[in-house]
Amino acid sequence: MLHFFRRIKERVSVIYHWLPIIVKDHDWDHAFIYYALQHKLKRTADHLERKKQYENWEEDVKYIRICVKLIDLLTDGIYECEYQNYFDREIKFINVPNGKGYTMDAIIKWEKFDEYINQNKLTYRKVLKHIEENRARYVNPDEKQWQCHLISHFKHEKSKKLLFNIISNKIERWWE
Repeated sequence: MLHFFRRIKERVSVIYHWLPIIVKDHDWDHAFIYYALQHKLKRTADHLERKKQYENWEEDVKYIRICVKLIDLLTDGIYECEYQNYFDREIKFINVPNGKGYTMDAIIKWEKFDEYINQNKLTYRKVLKHIEENRARYVNPDEKQWQCHLISHFKHEKSKKLLFNIISNKIERWWE
């Protein structure tokens, strides 16, 4: 009978810890899938760290925490927006001559695209190869701003692949 009440207490605790995730959940954005996965990973890492019940638990916790950090980077858009720290622009909305709407004009005030490219040389080479193979898809493939945008996008995709690669290769070890 005591076991029954312990299980009830444990289940209520699980519901309590998941309630904030459930309340904030929406079905219209991939970020909410990441938030649920991140919450589960954090709970698993905390559990393994608390119990320390098998050899090499530290390595498993390390990889789980890396996954948690990667999810932060993905959901915060760190890599996808990173290149925007290397320029500033002024955006103006101009009336269309026929008076029906506006057009947007963006004027770059300053830029440090070469600095960003130099900090990401390996990814930049991959971007150039991608542009060469897909040149017809892009309006201004040689524009540095666009190339920097692609560098950021490639870094975002790389972090996503790393996250799911770690999970795919290690998740079955994450149990006590």
